[in-house]
Amino acid sequence: MQEGIDLCLGCRACETVCPTNVRYGDILMSAVEVLKENKDMDVIEKVNRTAAFKFALKNKSVLRIMNKGLYAYQVSGIQKVVKNYNLLKPIKKFNQMNKAMPDVILSKRITRNINPFRRNDLSIGSFQGCIMDSFLRTLTNLPSKS
Repeated sequence: MQEGIDLCLGCRACETVCPTNVRYGDILMSAVEVLKENKDMDVIEKVNRTAAFKFALKNKSVLRIMNKGLYAYQVSGIQKVVKNYNLLKPIKKFNQMNKAMPDVILSKRITRNINPFRRNDLSIGSFQGCIMDSFLRTLTNLPSKS
């Protein structure tokens, strides 16, 4: 159970799409508390968790910088070298994350598209979070149907 909890971002986006209205955020927070009680974290893990959850994931600028860094890591060939020589083997969690990392697409700021045919009485909003920038970017690059 701990591995799944560790990989969850805690964004609660799953709650909005759950057909049975399960409050996963509450379940997650309870599970995190139980796991914290049973585990002593070392200083490095405390610093990493604080940096990730209190700073990085709450800041879009930091997320964009991380996106660019991961993109450079992949296209430069460093990721292939790390995988081929198994350089992260001593650090089990980083090794697992490196193996599971999908190809990164550079994210761009989502700008409002001014369309003269747009009806003013209709609008749509979307959550612009950790993956939505990249997801919406791929949707806008789809070939048009004609």
